[in-house]
Amino acid sequence: MPRPDRAEALALLERVGLGGLEGRRPGELSGGQRQRVALARALARRPKVLLLDEPYSALDPVLREGLRLEVRALLKREGITALHVTHDPEEAMLLGDRVGVMAGGRLLEVGPPRRLYEAPASLAAFLAFGRANLLPEGETFLAFRYEEAVPGGPLPARVLERREVRGEVLCRVLLPQGEAWVRLDAPPGAELRLALPRARRFHRDGRLLHDPGLTKGV
Repeated sequence: MPRPDRAEALALLERVGLGGLEGRRPGELSGGQRQRVALARALARRPKVLLLDEPYSALDPVLREGLRLEVRALLKREGITALHVTHDPEEAMLLGDRVGVMAGGRLLEVGPPRRLYEAPASLAAFLAFGRANLLPEGETFLAFRYEEAVPGGPLPARVLERREVRGEVLCRVLLPQGEAWVRLDAPPGAELRLALPRARRFHRDGRLLHDPGLTKGV
């Protein structure tokens, strides 16, 4: 296809937030600005589908956080479908309208981010999104997220450790099935009882055997 003329090139730079920097050489640009240049080059081809393969992996966390949201908004405005490859589950959940989970070179499942988080059909998807406990029981695993343990249930638990992580209180507890992390506030040594209303059961081969939430329309 023909190369864009200068006016088109300047317009592209404006669209990716680089207006006024057209005279800079690559070495004079920051990491985030160079990523924007790469995006402008891709947009110059007027693609219908754009492949983004770990585009933010080399950026520092603060820059990555802002740039990926800017790029998502830009692609939405331009009406461009993007296939975004990432090893960062949080990034996948933040950016994707639909998310695919791959393991061992196989695409295990595809769906909206919320569905994959709340009702994953495979152990790989369950472990990919959110902090989770996995307690072995014979040929199966009992699986639940930190926030899914609630006080007042039938399971006896003893608090082994209490930690504060970024303003959130977590406790490591001893359950009949083993040790787990839960999101609650209790001192070490405290005895309490917990319920696991959303505990799922997976086979060791990764198949979902039971999810109580699915029977409740989640």
